[in-house]
Amino acid sequence: MTVSEVIKKPGTTEKISVEELQRRTAEMQKCIDDPIYFCANYYYIRSIDKGTILLPLYEKQKELILAIIENRKTISLAARQSGKTTAYVGVALWICFFLQGKEIILVANKEKTAIGILKRIKSAYEWIPDDKAWIKPGVKKWSEKQIEFENGCSITAMASSADAARSGSAYLLILDEAAFIPSNIASELWASVYPVISRSETSKVCMVSTANGIGGLFYDIWMDATIGENEEWKTVLINWWDIEGRGEEWKQKQIKGFGPDGEQKFAQEFGNEFLGSAPTLLDRSTLQGLVDLNTEYKNSNPKIWTVGSPKIGKFDITIYKEPIEGHAYILGGDVAEGIGLDYSVAKIFDITDMQNIGEVASFDSNLISG
Repeated sequence: MTVSEVIKKPGTTEKISVEELQRRTAEMQKCIDDPIYFCANYYYIRSIDKGTILLPLYEKQKELILAIIENRKTISLAARQSGKTTAYVGVALWICFFLQGKEIILVANKEKTAIGILKRIKSAYEWIPDDKAWIKPGVKKWSEKQIEFENGCSITAMASSADAARSGSAYLLILDEAAFIPSNIASELWASVYPVISRSETSKVCMVSTANGIGGLFYDIWMDATIGENEEWKTVLINWWDIEGRGEEWKQKQIKGFGPDGEQKFAQEFGNEFLGSAPTLLDRSTLQGLVDLNTEYKNSNPKIWTVGSPKIGKFDITIYKEPIEGHAYILGGDVAEGIGLDYSVAKIFDITDMQNIGEVASFDSNLISG
């Protein structure tokens, strides 16, 4: 069967019995009410061994699907080959099948990647078998970079750039492999695409990626949403062991396959490790320990001390532990431009016991000039 034969034309009608109409109406309502039900019954993939089969969803994929649909802002840190793309493809299909007039913009770090993901969405549409094809919406446009359906929904694929999607508007904005967006255009890209969803109170953004070193747009948002205080983002962490069949034996095989520095390469590609994946003064385990300490202190009912003046503005210093006479402390800082993007940061650590260093106070602001 050719592609043209499986793409439903706009306005296609079919003569069916009253009983069949009632069955289809009830079935469609199930799909509308439950995106997981829709994916479990209408989302087909191509298996090398088994041919075209229904997607066998695992729990973390279900979690990501529901997170995107139920939240305005979703960010997912996921191991390589963990099915994150498959999950948001399912969301895109559900939106375009059952909603009206919704635009989806898919941004990837490379145009070829974005087109490849759109092709996966097309394939999932095409592979729905004939006995279930009634559920598919009619298609008005079926090009390399865009699909338009007769219900007004559309999906557009584009590469990340400083002016990506600047003139568009979207119900769902997907940023694929966001950690790999080149750092020189990341801030400009975010400034370009974020207004696309801010024009509506119901629009959504989904940012997914594997880890790619310390720093950058994805890293900053993930850390702010997990160990920071930014509750606007729904976080979904997908670890390598969340996938069925991956255990310690699988892990050691992957490490061996990476060759030299296999442990470190596995940590980044499959272990969701930002730390140590770029050159740093401290090694990965030491940095991870500091992050864990920071999380512990942030959960210990800190006090807030406000400083500043009307002239320069008011700023908060977070105090995790009161100063202790006789203890030794060290202050570290990093300044930024103070234009609403990167943060100027100051941290105070208790170094009395060098084997048990702890953060006791912190300050950060992206408004005060460095």
